[in-house]
Amino acid sequence: MTDKQWITICEIMKKNQYHELDSLCLSGNAIGTAGIEAFVSLYQCGCLKKCRSLDLSYNQLNDYLRIRIKLLVLKDWI
Repeated sequence: MTDKQWITICEIMKKNQYHELDSLCLSGNAIGTAGIEAFVSLYQCGCLKKCRSLDLSYNQLNDYLRIRIKLLVLKDWI
């Protein structure tokens, strides 16, 4: 899945106020900066408040994006 595809999914989830996702496995895709920003936006609107498992391994994430995700998620889980 590319950034463009993931952004479309995020937009649909936000529009429909989907809040039931408890895990998210996106391992082995082509998600990069734009896709992570869409994830952050989805998280900030509350759509991932029940999500307790996240796998973004083997994507196009640099150290900045990894730290951004960890800080965002950890602040709510601590």
